[in-house]
Amino acid sequence: MDLSMPSNSSISRSNRKRKAQDSNVVLSKRERKREKCHKFYSTYKRQNFSMPDSVMFYMAKNPKTAEMYQKMIQICKYFFIKNPILVIPSLVYDGKKWRESRSHVFFDLSKTTSKFWITEGIEVALKKVIVENPVSSLIPKLFRCNAKNVVVANQEIYYHDIRHLLPSAEKIIMMNVTVKYENGFIVALENIVEIAVKAKKIQLYSTHLNITSKTMKELLQIPHFATLDLFRMDYIPETFDLDTFYSYMKQNKLTKFCLVFNHSISAAYINQLEAIFNEIYETKIHGYNPAIIRYPGVDNQKYNRLFFQFTKMDEFF
Repeated sequence: MDLSMPSNSSISRSNRKRKAQDSNVVLSKRERKREKCHKFYSTYKRQNFSMPDSVMFYMAKNPKTAEMYQKMIQICKYFFIKNPILVIPSLVYDGKKWRESRSHVFFDLSKTTSKFWITEGIEVALKKVIVENPVSSLIPKLFRCNAKNVVVANQEIYYHDIRHLLPSAEKIIMMNVTVKYENGFIVALENIVEIAVKAKKIQLYSTHLNITSKTMKELLQIPHFATLDLFRMDYIPETFDLDTFYSYMKQNKLTKFCLVFNHSISAAYINQLEAIFNEIYETKIHGYNPAIIRYPGVDNQKYNRLFFQFTKMDEFF
């Protein structure tokens, strides 16, 4: 029996044959992705920087802007290796999966090791109310949220989760949303507005709000409340302080208020709303920005006339 080693030429021919066979194998999408990832990490080499390692590490962990971070990882893989972040303009939850709204790339949060940096918008607008809270699964994956537009619909969401989404938002839309603390108590309206420090438009449609007799006074203590362009809310209960709002409305020249009151309000409260509504309707020249008020029994013809006179449809988009 010949136990001699094969010649180099034999090995070379064998390798060429194996490579030729491998080239004909069609890899699955997951395998291609894994291979691409492996290739990226395998070509990484330790860098010798002119600055101390501690400084480079700090730069990698604390990028000031998403644009700067993207330039850094293009220049050197070190920054991505030390702090893997996916910069995503707009992130959407479609009821089953998270995806980037433009490229339609889907993300499985349970398998994604990188953090997300959202720069433009986030939308978690479900078609129907679900038990699980998709936002809670996203928060641990967030490196930073700079979303200017935030849309949340048909769900319960925790206050500690929404605190990560609203501080950078200029436009906020919530529809059929309940914001709760972990103990089950509903968050006060003023506490939601308070964290939306850059907001210009806040629209709360059919959203369950904790509104008390102190809510309006608390809102007036929030500096950026006075700088809103649009404030819309539905299902307003009788606890809302009409006198304080009316006094503020008469001096308000900036914010457009659209207020829709609950059907359960009393006849006496409706009379108060009707008096304010009629004053707005009958006044020819307003030295303030008149509120658009809807309540049970409102004259629809008058309401529609005021709505189209004092609002622009693009304000709501």
